[in-house]
Amino acid sequence: MDNCRKATAREVEMILDWAAAEGWNPGLDDAEAFYSADPEGFYVATVDNLPVAAVSVVKQGQVSGGRAYGFLGLYLCQPAYRGQGLGWKVWQHGMSYLGDCIVALDGVVDQQANYRRSGFELAYRNIRYSGAVPSLWLSEAISQKTESVNFREVVAADLDRLIEFDRSIGGVERRTYLTHWFTNTGSRKTLIAERRSDAEIVACGSIRACRENYKIGPLLANDSAIAKQLLVRLTNTVKARFISIDVPELNSEAVLLASSNGFQPVFETARMYRGEPLPATPGKIYGVCTLELG
Repeated sequence: MDNCRKATAREVEMILDWAAAEGWNPGLDDAEAFYSADPEGFYVATVDNLPVAAVSVVKQGQVSGGRAYGFLGLYLCQPAYRGQGLGWKVWQHGMSYLGDCIVALDGVVDQQANYRRSGFELAYRNIRYSGAVPSLWLSEAISQKTESVNFREVVAADLDRLIEFDRSIGGVERRTYLTHWFTNTGSRKTLIAERRSDAEIVACGSIRACRENYKIGPLLANDSAIAKQLLVRLTNTVKARFISIDVPELNSEAVLLASSNGFQPVFETARMYRGEPLPATPGKIYGVCTLELG
């Protein structure tokens, strides 16, 4: 007998194992941060009590005007159970949880037509760039002139300002999600860049170890020069030799930063919305946080 229900924290770890099997390469600590963002926002479809399909529908906050915002991701079905309507069933269950939220997703391009039938419209593409870290970056991290900007690891006292910095760029306050994401772990580190004159945050970014290599995300900055300096420092924080970063195509400076440093486009998703797109400032988004939760 098949059914839909909330996923447990342990089952979210299992869902990320499914994602890894599909080549999505999740981070080593993603499960805890994802589940903590909204424990009510993960669902599985079961057959004889065995989870076989899943979706995440994480409520993240409110946009200006007070409308709630959620992100749909981790929409997966085990290969042996595809074609039986189980994915569609858990999708409907998840969308019911989101109610009248503005909903975003990052979907593979060949599924756009299916998402449109559910009321989603294309906003732009996110392009994953991957490649070896340039050998010169190690020396650049030391020699870059930073008289006006201070780079350092995030501490708990920074969280309120960091969350506000993210809101000012992304258009929604994602307090619960980012409180966990910006808390450093053994495999995920966040750095911030502050203007020395007044300690205002001008950039922030995270790097995390994944099943293979490292991913950058988010990477937010007031301009491309600071974004590059922060990217160099993030890679050196963990001595990364190969990284991936998901770049919004709308930000031509971000695309140039990735491509001009030898990173190659390897994958893309369609950022789609049901409801009004977020009032974001794409020119300051050099890398999205994750494709699973936005």
